[in-house]
Amino acid sequence: MFATDDPDDAAVVLARFKKWISVRPTRAGLSAPMPDITPLAGLTLGPVPPRRHRSLVLHRFAQAYRGLPVIGAGEHVAVTLAPYHGAVSVSGAIADARETYAGWDAPISAKTAILAAEALFVLPDEEVDQVPFSFGAPRLVAVVEVLPGEGCEYGSAGLRG
Repeated sequence: MFATDDPDDAAVVLARFKKWISVRPTRAGLSAPMPDITPLAGLTLGPVPPRRHRSLVLHRFAQAYRGLPVIGAGEHVAVTLAPYHGAVSVSGAIADARETYAGWDAPISAKTAILAAEALFVLPDEEVDQVPFSFGAPRLVAVVEVLPGEGCEYGSAGLRG
């Protein structure tokens, strides 16, 4: 995929990874050519530092979609580097800010989100002896996932919810 002189330098790895995506967008699961890396501004250094496992270095990069934090399985994109070989593995879905994913034009309302959370987490009346579940005010987030069978090597991204 790509090589780097310092596989532990997350900023260098992220810059090389973005360049790799822009040159090979279909291999990265994106549907359109990418003449520059501007649409990848939401792919950033995350709070987790690179991890080493023997000779491999694993980077987990955080994502945002059009300014909204991505949560769930697509929250991070992982890149694994091996000495003398560079990046050997990528997992996750790339959030492509150029595309308008399903649900963007009609986001869930705060009231609907609260009703859904209550239906999932609040116990029925017959179990009132349990500690009730509480949650804060809902916030708008993006859910980006790998969709199988989209005809590309790594899957493709989509927005739900």
